[in-house]
Amino acid sequence: MMTAPLHVDTLIRNGTILTMDEGRRVFTDGFVAIKDGNILAVGEDRFCEFTADEVISAEGQMVMPGFANAHNHLVQSCFRGYNDDRWPVLDIPAAVRALIQQLFLMAGAMDEERTYKIVRLHALEMLKLGYTATHDEHFTNVRKDSVDGSWRAIEESGMRGYLCRCIANSKSVPVEGHETAEAGLLEIERLGAKFNSDRISVAGGWSAP
Repeated sequence: MMTAPLHVDTLIRNGTILTMDEGRRVFTDGFVAIKDGNILAVGEDRFCEFTADEVISAEGQMVMPGFANAHNHLVQSCFRGYNDDRWPVLDIPAAVRALIQQLFLMAGAMDEERTYKIVRLHALEMLKLGYTATHDEHFTNVRKDSVDGSWRAIEESGMRGYLCRCIANSKSVPVEGHETAEAGLLEIERLGAKFNSDRISVAGGWSAP
């Protein structure tokens, strides 16, 4: 008596499957079977015995685990290229000082809703490029609610996040961005209670002197 095919939620077929498992297996014409949000099986497509509610053709494409963005400043995604042509690039310390001054100047306009909209766009960009997890190092705390908008966007995106809220009172930080260690720790505690989950981990950090 033949066994009925196992039914799954989603079946990805005919793609190049880069497993990244211990054996570093690659299936040039493979399948991925997904059930209840978990990968149930991978293998060569010619041996696939699954049926599914949704079948996705990955012909001509690669299927692989998501990337993790290991160094990110989410709110700064909208500042790319800003003032690049005027930085004193031959004087690195001066360039860093100019960058920090500009970041904190612009951060003063980044309230929760504005940051939320910007980081939603950045999250979409990361997802389209194959990133499913991101780090964040948020140290521009001129507006205390800016980080809430940033992390709310990541939370809603479905991505995983290791999100770090830094305490900034170093010499390189403009005075309007300074805070005491006690105030910063209270903010980290507040954010942890608000955002910690099975996908998001909140951490604290300290800006460099």
